[in-house]
Amino acid sequence: MKNNYYLGTVAIDLTYKCPFRCLHCFNTSGEHPEEFTELTDDEWLSATDDIMKLNVGQLSIGGGEATVRKDLLLDIAYKLQSTESEIEIAMVSNGYLLDEDLAAKLSAANVKSVQISVDGFKENYERIRQMDGGFDRALNAIKCLVDVNVSTAVSFAPTTFNISDLEELVDYLYNMGVRIFRCQPLMLLGRAEKYLKDFIPTYENYRTIATIIEQKKIKYPDMYIEWGDPLDHLVRGRIRPGQLSYVTIGAYGDLFVSPYLPLIFGNIKKHSLQEYLEGGLLDVWSNEFLKKMAEKISDTNNMDLAALGLPKIFTDSPIELDVLSANYEKRTQELVNKFF
Repeated sequence: MKNNYYLGTVAIDLTYKCPFRCLHCFNTSGEHPEEFTELTDDEWLSATDDIMKLNVGQLSIGGGEATVRKDLLLDIAYKLQSTESEIEIAMVSNGYLLDEDLAAKLSAANVKSVQISVDGFKENYERIRQMDGGFDRALNAIKCLVDVNVSTAVSFAPTTFNISDLEELVDYLYNMGVRIFRCQPLMLLGRAEKYLKDFIPTYENYRTIATIIEQKKIKYPDMYIEWGDPLDHLVRGRIRPGQLSYVTIGAYGDLFVSPYLPLIFGNIKKHSLQEYLEGGLLDVWSNEFLKKMAEKISDTNNMDLAALGLPKIFTDSPIELDVLSANYEKRTQELVNKFF
């Protein structure tokens, strides 16, 4: 095994720019301060070269909206394809800019799967997504992807007002050729914390969702339908601190081991991902400050740690705790003493 370790997923946020202003967007895409500078195309391609040297299962490309930088997206995919890399490419998109031409190019570049967000039928979808015409373009993106045989998944974030769409929506998407459907709870972070507090599903709502999911699994045995747990990696990180299975490179080059914590462990403008992995990132879940932060999040309704004096994620500047800095251990203890 290359480098004696395995990373299940490296996620890259190509950009935080987005044509939408979705009410449930946890990283407030489209509204980041203008003074933050995103990685250039050359920097991203260099980072891709570094990732290709590692033992990685999947490269997951998202944002923001990754198709805002579609030329770069394709350059990265073609780079992996040209070297016959074993890394599988997946992508997350709202579908607004994904047309027949781009779908064909993604297929040609060996992008294995694309997940499109569809949070209900037109009225409820556009209520959440804040973009007229977004629903029709999302469905068109799905059609284009299915037509070129790209594995197409759909994600659904439930609110009290869109749950009524769920049962019929699964049927509709199945008939379109979708064979992966993912549903996960609303997370009170970012714009959701600001706009959707009054629309969090109740326990009874979630029981209804669970019943629908089980019924659809029986009805469509060839469709993978799942209820996702966005906090699973936080729990696994705490109980298995010696294993790192996931890392995100943000659009500014920052390294996150959870997209939901305002804490970064380095920046690829300073050192390569491999240098960070070999310098301590692999064991980062043993970090006392990280563990204490993760312990404070018990469910999706209390994910905002600002009440502890910590930054609001993707709104305030994150806490930097560079694993390659000379004062890493000292800085860790200072943060524990300050916040806990």
